[in-house]
Amino acid sequence: MKRLLSTLFVLAVFFTACKEQNPTNNSFEELSKAQASLINSYKTADSLWHEGTVGATLIDDFVSEAVTFYEAYPEESISPNMLNNAADFCMTLAASYKKATPAVDLSEIAKYAGKAIDLYNLIIKVYPDYEYLNMVYLNRAMIYSDILDDKESADLEFREFLHKFPSDPACEFVSGYLKSDLIGKSSDEIYESFSK
Repeated sequence: MKRLLSTLFVLAVFFTACKEQNPTNNSFEELSKAQASLINSYKTADSLWHEGTVGATLIDDFVSEAVTFYEAYPEESISPNMLNNAADFCMTLAASYKKATPAVDLSEIAKYAGKAIDLYNLIIKVYPDYEYLNMVYLNRAMIYSDILDDKESADLEFREFLHKFPSDPACEFVSGYLKSDLIGKSSDEIYESFSK
């Protein structure tokens, strides 16, 4: 009887271990599929962007996928990178809309600039040790300066960058930018001020 009970106990432990192992395997498989899909989406969007054929729909889809991945797997090392890539796409799209001829509706510019800022803010909040955090802060400042023409917010953002990253190579440029009162100026006006 003792032997039968111990055999049943061993079998129960074995079956429990097998059941516990199966979800883990499924979870790993799901993670692998989600990661592969996200990386593929990024590569597709990036490739098309460099060809000049990417549109807002593809950017929206990638941003959505990056955020969904982050929400499911915040601890994965690619999560902050993909959020950063999504923010960069939004920032670049907003900048291209601003320069577009004929002019693009201002609400579209604001929409993508806002998405980029929200994603950068998320990275700052959730990943304070992110290796490219300096660029996150700098890009956020550039959005306020170059895309939204919000001089007051841009000034605060650039000063925060200088405070948080005093030894960053970009500090000299940012300091000169602030001293020259170039925030909110067009690229032609900036070029003209440096060529004097």
